[in-house]
Amino acid sequence: MQKDFEKELLENFSAYVGRNNLKLASETSGLILPARIPISPDKKLLNELKIGAESFDYLINIHTNMASDDIGSMQIGNLSSSDRNSVSVSLEIIDLNVPGSIYIQEVYSVLQAYKDTKDFSFAVTAEKMMDKSFKKILSRIEKNYID
Repeated sequence: MQKDFEKELLENFSAYVGRNNLKLASETSGLILPARIPISPDKKLLNELKIGAESFDYLINIHTNMASDDIGSMQIGNLSSSDRNSVSVSLEIIDLNVPGSIYIQEVYSVLQAYKDTKDFSFAVTAEKMMDKSFKKILSRIEKNYID
């Protein structure tokens, strides 16, 4: 799923800044970055990021969390009222020159079974919810983009 998000992000942001101005950390040699950067990193970490990515001005930080994945795409009864699909997706743009966050967007998605009908039903998988949440963030960026 990460590769899908990276590809979609590159396609989307290329329209704003040009493809040559975007690079994936995983495909760039010489970067010294932690494997996971928290949303809204503290000043110490921001300074370390600036040193580790010295030739870059901005960092796009994406976080995904699949809190629960209890309901499948096709279900035949036997759902508990506590069964749910729950995901969150966050996208943060960090200015490494200032340094600090200049944009943060988070989307939470929840699908819950309130009562079991003992019937055949269709639902959105947690993975699909995550994909739609990410696309929601990208569409908000597109909507608010100022040329």
